[in-house]
Amino acid sequence: MRIGPFNISWGYKQLESQNAWKQDLGKYISCLSGGYAAANMIKLFESIPEVFAPIDTIAGAVCAAEWQLRRIKDDEVVYDNKVWNQLYNKPNWKQDWKKLVYNAIVYKYVTGNRYIYAYVPETLTVKMANVVNLWLLPPQYTTTRIKPNRPNYLQATGASDLVEYYDFQAGRDRLKIAPENILHDAFVDINPAVYENGIAADFLEGVSPLIACHYPMSNLMAVYEARNVIYVKRGSLGFLVSKKGDASGLMALTKTEKEELLKDYHNTYGLKHGKSPIAITSLPVDFIRTGLSIQELEPFTETDASSDAIYAALRVPRELKPRSEGATYENQKQAKRGLFTNVAIPEAMQLAVLFSTILKLNDEGYYLYPSFDHVEDLQENKKEKSDVDWRNNETNRVRFQHGIITLDDWIVASGLEATNIPLYTKRIFEMTPEEQAMVKAIISVKGGGNSSGNANDGNNAQDQNQNN
Repeated sequence: MRIGPFNISWGYKQLESQNAWKQDLGKYISCLSGGYAAANMIKLFESIPEVFAPIDTIAGAVCAAEWQLRRIKDDEVVYDNKVWNQLYNKPNWKQDWKKLVYNAIVYKYVTGNRYIYAYVPETLTVKMANVVNLWLLPPQYTTTRIKPNRPNYLQATGASDLVEYYDFQAGRDRLKIAPENILHDAFVDINPAVYENGIAADFLEGVSPLIACHYPMSNLMAVYEARNVIYVKRGSLGFLVSKKGDASGLMALTKTEKEELLKDYHNTYGLKHGKSPIAITSLPVDFIRTGLSIQELEPFTETDASSDAIYAALRVPRELKPRSEGATYENQKQAKRGLFTNVAIPEAMQLAVLFSTILKLNDEGYYLYPSFDHVEDLQENKKEKSDVDWRNNETNRVRFQHGIITLDDWIVASGLEATNIPLYTKRIFEMTPEEQAMVKAIISVKGGGNSSGNANDGNNAQDQNQNN
């Protein structure tokens, strides 16, 4: 480190730490130089909080779902399917279902690719009953090997027409996985003809939405490096200059005086125990400041703006972003509901389709459904919907009492199918007294719970229409 004209040695450990930081920064910058390799993107996710936080928020919200096996014919939940219950409890030897779902969301947003791998013995077909393990393959270790002789990309009927196998390599582990055992989901795959140095690359590979955050992420890395320099390295803050002089002007410090000043600095100054944060010298010197303080650099303003951009790109409400001044309770509540409604639930529904597809559930008459009915942040939505439904129901009750709609109209307005029963297709003034009595046995026509007193019974409605 340099302080003014002096070279200060930090020792081996400090230099090693600085070199490690430079290497890490080099890894980050390399992923923003055009390659966007999966390993580098995951490194960003693991190391930069403004990247980790919004993706973790989305994944956590999706993991709140309770996954249900349902029958296609009646949408009923199936509780006694032993194969599904076992897979749901332990999809593989290492993870539970929530961890599997978490990885699926992280891989999609961080790398733009997720590879769902259903391991079954080679002699068996891929279906839920035969699945031994269900995994999310790390994209940084997974490569799609395209067939040398393949049909046109637009004329293929499935991945097996294009993919020879999926190559998984992690350390000493290597697998060549057949296409039917992998479901590859790409976040954005708008460029099916990719070439690198004239050689056709993996045109099935997707890209991460974080690519849209190239400059915000670059700015964040620059800010963290600048703050690290000030906090850890504390670089060249300024110059110590001589104030000695005579009639002819200022005089430079002699070599002996410089060595004395440097010795005093090393022996007495520092933040460690027993050293003073204030340096005192008998030499007449002055300090000329050259570096900017953290406050003057305003890194926190830049960090806030960059993280806002990343949250926006990932569709996570900014009210959920950790911030020093906090957010109001009402804003937080609305933001959480928005996160579930606009992001988490659609993501979970898409993931349910993918899992249903790889497990061939449709062939067995099932599908997966992620239920969020128990999520506390969504309960107010249900209350509001219930209030609206009640008001609509009371409105239709009054309309029926006044002969404006039929019972079937009322039923359809409630979101159900019409019965087409003759009685239910009549307005109240078209009913006989006997039919009106039958209706009264089913519902309370008089009053109807309408607090405004506008509701009338069937006979009054009939009389009014006859008078008109």
